[in-house]
Amino acid sequence: MLRENNKREIFFVTSNVHKFEEVKDILGDVCKLRHLNVPLLEIQSKNFESVVIHKLSQVIALYPERDIIVEDSGVIIDAMSKSIAFPGVYSKDILECLGLENILLIMRNENRRGAKMVCYVGYYNSKEKSIKIFSGEVKGEISREIRGERGFGYDPIFVPCGYKKTFAEDYDLKKKISHRSKAFKKLKEHLEKNI
Repeated sequence: MLRENNKREIFFVTSNVHKFEEVKDILGDVCKLRHLNVPLLEIQSKNFESVVIHKLSQVIALYPERDIIVEDSGVIIDAMSKSIAFPGVYSKDILECLGLENILLIMRNENRRGAKMVCYVGYYNSKEKSIKIFSGEVKGEISREIRGERGFGYDPIFVPCGYKKTFAEDYDLKKKISHRSKAFKKLKEHLEKNI
């Protein structure tokens, strides 16, 4: 679907305005990104890709003639991951239930603080009726205290490898190297080659 300046109009389905703004900064020069807030049933799965595909199928059923993007992301904390990557696909639910303070309280005596943030992006091309999946991750560690005012989610307790500040303390860094940035830059490369 082409609109102004011959840019493809793509709808990013998210209830999180912060995510939309991050993604708009990445994709804004290759497409006309629109925000679409549609309530979706999120399946409980052990992997991000199946969650993304399920979300995408729901939106395609509602808007089969629109190009659509959905995303699922989370943090995987080494010390909390035994048989499954945790909180992983449950990151949003765990954050809402416990809050950052209680996550840090649970980890107060834990020296293994390694973690990674993961993002999966699903893109539906309405013209080709095709789906592409892109992923990105960034490794780091969980800080011992909440630090920083910017960002959202786990940003105030996630310090990427090679840096001293959390994503919430250095939001510009997050925009450059985050899991979401990596996944959406792969989508951007795909769009540049295929539009």
